[in-house]
Amino acid sequence: DTIPESLQEDSDKEQEALPEQETIKNYFGYDLFDGPSDKYERADIGSIDPNYQVGPGDELILSIWGATEMRSKMTVSRDGTVFIEQFGQMNVSGLTLEKLEEKLTKNLSRIYSGLSPSQGSPNTYLDISLGKLRSIQIYVVGKVNNAGSRFVSNYSTAFTALYQAGGPTIHGSMRNVQV
Repeated sequence: DTIPESLQEDSDKEQEALPEQETIKNYFGYDLFDGPSDKYERADIGSIDPNYQVGPGDELILSIWGATEMRSKMTVSRDGTVFIEQFGQMNVSGLTLEKLEEKLTKNLSRIYSGLSPSQGSPNTYLDISLGKLRSIQIYVVGKVNNAGSRFVSNYSTAFTALYQAGGPTIHGSMRNVQV
């Protein structure tokens, strides 16, 4: 029942020669996927595209200054609304940052008349910016090292998702990634 030692060594050498048994390090480019899973995540700093569409889970920072001063952080609810002190609930989901600022200026000028006075120049100013951005759930499937569900920033790319999944296996492909 035992295999002679010389035959066992030959069997081990054959298995080592098979591509399935080789480590992924032997292939060019696969070491790119080494490291922490958030290595290539986009940092939440810098300006956001004015065409960014606001959605549930985004944090909005509303600043009003001049004749009146106010700063408020709000998170867009599941139904796409935010609650603004002294105004009430407002639907913001699907609006671009530019359209959101216009809507806020129009609606809040009823309370803060200095935002858009009927005569003269404004003495109250409004700015809306984003705090934390919402995450989206994706599924990475196929021949990757760690397939499954992931939460990624809505600014993530297919590469970011592939990186979080540990990269493709040696049976997978780095050239044929499908979204």
